[in-house]
Amino acid sequence: MPSPVVCAMDMPSEVKPAVIELADDYTPNERN
Repeated sequence: MPSPVVCAMDMPSEVKPAVIELADDYTPNERN
């Protein structure tokens, strides 16, 4: 199964911020 963030990359730009924010709730935050 692809990661939620990878799926978010295929979303329309207006949807991306919300999807990425949701994905951050249940995936490790690798930026920290």
